[in-house]
Amino acid sequence: MESSWYYARYCCPDYNEAMLDPAKTNYWLPVDQYVGGIEHACMHLLYARFFHKLLRDAGMVKTDEPFKRLLCQGMVLADAFYYIDENGGKVWVSPLDAITKRDEKGNIASAVDKEGHTLVHAGMTKMSKSKNNGIDPQAMVERYGADTVRLFMMFASPAELTLEWQESGVEGAQRFIRRFWNAIQNLRQHARPTNVDFSKLSNEEKTVRRELHKTIAK
Repeated sequence: MESSWYYARYCCPDYNEAMLDPAKTNYWLPVDQYVGGIEHACMHLLYARFFHKLLRDAGMVKTDEPFKRLLCQGMVLADAFYYIDENGGKVWVSPLDAITKRDEKGNIASAVDKEGHTLVHAGMTKMSKSKNNGIDPQAMVERYGADTVRLFMMFASPAELTLEWQESGVEGAQRFIRRFWNAIQNLRQHARPTNVDFSKLSNEEKTVRRELHKTIAK
């Protein structure tokens, strides 16, 4: 029940006279943008809409709906690995602990864990605790840096589509940032003064400047 109206309480967290401060709550609601996965669209939003209409009927809010827009984000998938223990059960191993070998096409051909267990690759599946294939962002930040992780997540897939977590993609994002950094450092060392007379640029320089501004605008 409490998770069905938290968005309204966020509008007045320090209010102690009642559930909601009508002035603040009605000022901020409805929420402009709700971002959630498909489970939220089916379940949590149903609860929240029902509870919001209850609050409306009780005179605590004035709006009919709690959220203006929904962005239904895609699932995040990651490789899943397991080995069979002595009792015949599956033991799921984190992708971060899997040592893989790939074929010429880049597909996983074999894998073992740090203890030497031969792993079965169960393919790309939804990140979950049951399959132990969730990736801790903090571990990636410590390994590659926050900017790299942000860049990968922004460009690997649009928010509404499925994202396949590939550490090779994170490595690619880091290589891009390094190239970009090196280009900027080189520019700082060899750049011309900024007080350029643009009326005296050559045709080639004008083309470069035009492409630069088109890129910035894009």
